Amino acid sequence: MSITYDGTGTTIAFGTTTAADSLKVIDLTLPSGFEYAVINASNLSNTAVKTKVRAALKEIKDFQVKFRYDATVYEGISWASNEQITLTFVDTGTLVIWGFVQAGDEPTIEMDPDQGAVVSVTITVSNLNGSSVETAPAYTPAST
Repeated sequence: MSITYDGTGTTIAFGTTTAADSLKVIDLTLPSGFEYAVINASNLSNTAVKTKVRAALKEIKDFQVKFRYDATVYEGISWASNEQITLTFVDTGTLVIWGFVQAGDEPTIEMDPDQGAVVSVTITVSNLNGSSVETAPAYTPAST
């Protein structure tokens, strides 16, 4: 089951944009967890059923973000590329991932009667930084 949060105070930044270039998040739907691949480990010593094992590495499921449209920021985003994506939460904690917008090209701007112009995207976490080096997501809690 996914968890949806009201994005009040949360922002999202694509690439190396500054805090001033962050977009205001309206809704953030986080995945319900991780997904493990199943590996067929049959060695033909068993002729009745396949033997399966769970992979050691987990995969982060895609997540959805809806944010307010801001022309000055929106036009500078490279939608089709893998880039650093930073979510900054209202308590100032941050989650930095490497990923890309699933559509691969510029998403549609929609009109919401309550929020004005909004954009909804699905983000795939790639775990590859700009130099194609594996980089796990990094969460930094708010300083107290």
